Amino acid sequence: MKVLFVHFGDDWIAGSEVALLELMRALTGMNVQPHLWCNAPAMQQAAQKIGVPVDRDVFAHAFDYSSPR
Repeated sequence: MKVLFVHFGDDWIAGSEVALLELMRALTGMNVQPHLWCNAPAMQQAAQKIGVPVDRDVFAHAFDYSSPR
């Protein structure tokens, strides 16, 4: 099963990031193919390090008041 995880956060690895990375690592061994979509280079690098495919984006139009309606 393929599962897309989305993470929007600052450029560091702290509690929620560690929890998400551990979840994706555990699911990989359970016939789940995690894929991460994130905005932070630190999260991108950490996910790639554990073998999770990653797409990184700035989410410029998703989380600000200037987003198109």
